[in-house]
Amino acid sequence: MKSKGTNIALVGNPNTGKSTLFTRVTGEKTAVGNFAGVTVESCVATGIVEGAEDWSFIDLPGIYNLHAQTDDGRITENALLNPAPELKPDVVWLIADRSTLQGQLFLALQIKELEVPCILLLNRMAHESSDPKLCEILEKGLGFPVREIHALKDQPEKWVKELGPLNHQPQACTVLRAIPANIDDGLEILRKSMPTKTLGFLCHLARMNEAPSWLSEEELKAWEEAVALNPKSAVRLQLEEAGKRMATVRELLNKAGAPVKERELQLRDK
Repeated sequence: MKSKGTNIALVGNPNTGKSTLFTRVTGEKTAVGNFAGVTVESCVATGIVEGAEDWSFIDLPGIYNLHAQTDDGRITENALLNPAPELKPDVVWLIADRSTLQGQLFLALQIKELEVPCILLLNRMAHESSDPKLCEILEKGLGFPVREIHALKDQPEKWVKELGPLNHQPQACTVLRAIPANIDDGLEILRKSMPTKTLGFLCHLARMNEAPSWLSEEELKAWEEAVALNPKSAVRLQLEEAGKRMATVRELLNKAGAPVKERELQLRDK
């Protein structure tokens, strides 16, 4: 059953300090959570810091992209997409290494398009000085809160005080751009079987490599019909979408005065 408190999913690329934050705010009182359909496990624990005792943290495996190719990726994708109330997070804390930010913004854009409430936490792993301008530009461009943290040095009480009021924010806005014509017909089919789902959710579903295990029989049939309408493979659709995300990342970082490393962008989106 879902916690009566706040369910917080910790998401991010590998080695961004995500698990460090998890350990410090929960005191390493972890319980292993098994997620349906996969063999990999994810750590779940409640907060021990004052004010966070009813917060449940799910430390999801580090990933670069929500289009899952591995069991690790499927855990995170499942946690954000599966409508089952016992799995659905109330908010995502997206932890990013501030010193190598460009590749990690792909994940931020994908989460935004799913309309999952999100807070982007820029972890100063390389001991960078604070940069309020960067937070302001990214927050304006992404449409959800952006804050700086130091996962290793900050007092966890600071996170509870600053992030607690942001946990119950409205959902982020929907997709960042017009719906591509090559999936529009398929979306109409998906809408009929899943009328309550958001546009961003359906767009992601239309580009998935495999049908999620939690789809109902009717939803699975609609997904198969939608995919059959498109002559392009899921990988091709994902690559086309990646190109559009790259343009958005460049624009955001150029506004912030940060250099864009094209090679890193290409590697991070694979």
